[in-house]
Amino acid sequence: MSTRSAVIWLAVALLLGGAAYLAIRGSGPAERAAAGVVPLGGRVLDITPAGLEQVRVTSPEGRTDTLTRRGDGWVLTFGESARQWPVAEQRVSGFLRFVADLRAAAEPETGASLGDRSATAVLMTRDGSGHTLRVSDRALGGNVLVEAEAPAAAGERDPVRRRALVSQQLYGVLTSPGPRGWRDPAALPGVVSEASRLRVETRQGALELARRHGRWWLTAPVAAPADAEKMRVVLEALAGLTVSDFLDDRPADAALAGLDDPLVRITVGPREPEAAEGAPRQAAGTHELIVGGPADQSGRRYFARLGVDGPIVQVDAAGLGEFPSPADLVARQSLAVGGPDVGQLMVAGGQSGQALATYQRTASGWAALGADGSETLLAPADASAVGEALLFLSERPAAAASIAAPPGYFAGAVLVLSSPGGRTLDQLELGLAPPAPPAGSAPAGEPALVVRSGGVWRSYPLPAAPRLLRDALGPAGATPEPPPADPADVNK
Repeated sequence: MSTRSAVIWLAVALLLGGAAYLAIRGSGPAERAAAGVVPLGGRVLDITPAGLEQVRVTSPEGRTDTLTRRGDGWVLTFGESARQWPVAEQRVSGFLRFVADLRAAAEPETGASLGDRSATAVLMTRDGSGHTLRVSDRALGGNVLVEAEAPAAAGERDPVRRRALVSQQLYGVLTSPGPRGWRDPAALPGVVSEASRLRVETRQGALELARRHGRWWLTAPVAAPADAEKMRVVLEALAGLTVSDFLDDRPADAALAGLDDPLVRITVGPREPEAAEGAPRQAAGTHELIVGGPADQSGRRYFARLGVDGPIVQVDAAGLGEFPSPADLVARQSLAVGGPDVGQLMVAGGQSGQALATYQRTASGWAALGADGSETLLAPADASAVGEALLFLSERPAAAASIAAPPGYFAGAVLVLSSPGGRTLDQLELGLAPPAPPAGSAPAGEPALVVRSGGVWRSYPLPAAPRLLRDALGPAGATPEPPPADPADVNK
């Protein structure tokens, strides 16, 4: 064959090969898309995150996790249980943005298969249509094969199927650990920002608290305002209780987990609504945590049940510690309202209840109120004594508080505090407690002024009490005068 003939045949072969290549690959993105291939850089799915209502992810082992939109958040369900697990919203929204922006990094080889360990994600929109992603586990050059299936186009019957190579990160997001790893680990979600009721039941007893107008109050076993700082510490400790292991694949036995005789039972929820016919009912949004025995030797992890009929998990309860007693939680101030809110102060005898003195706030200052209703403006020193007493009761923290009378306590007077409009604000009982007996060589202590409000007794050093409160107790409230100095000492 001549050189001329060889060149002609080589040119024909190149033309035929190029035509075959173009027939297979297409001449542009439109042709490749029509052949079922996502063009390089093209979006794999045509979806918007805001339009999705549900996501079902099936692992290579056939386990399906279902994410469903609920209000402003998402919940997770799986297996035969109907329990809805709260899911971290940022994790779901991040996943949906990732999938919506998923683009082809390369075009797959003809005949490439997904393999037998592929993962599947089905994304359902609000109109009920579904988009499906089947993702291979076989990575090559950092990419994996995906098969995308979209609803049929208008006028068509068959769904639209396309293939692409995408970042292998997609397979990891779906399987390691997958949606179950997106669950909110908080054992008591919303405990700080949303809670208005709290009940803590231990083997030593139970206490209940309620938040009213932004302030926490003990409601059982006594009714009293709670200390704001101590409640902050308690709520932050409860918010820090996290699930360390959901025990999805190795459920625990309740008896072996110590849940038949729990260490503590914590119930958190909104204000309990009034039920029909006076019957109590559990408010929506209530969370309960029942803590059982230790899960290991560290002293940090405990078995716990999320709700009465909820699953058993392991929680990191190191932040819980010894829960404060009711006496530890009550506010140390004896008066729950501010001194300026008091318009009238009546001092009565502790045994007889007979009014000894009544003080009325007027435009000109404090005045003594006579039996006939007449007002006599107090001298500046006496008016200051009333103000000092109210300031002491409303702001001075007690040295100690208890929900039982101190040993040897006896009542000596009663204070009735009213608003300027005459509404009773509080009633306080004043009394004394003898000094504690000396221990060893230590000197005996001093008697304490005790202020009782409801079921709480608050103790103060008697010398620190203002004059009006000591005078209300009569001779027993008088503080001893210091002994006269020895003339010999004076001359030294």
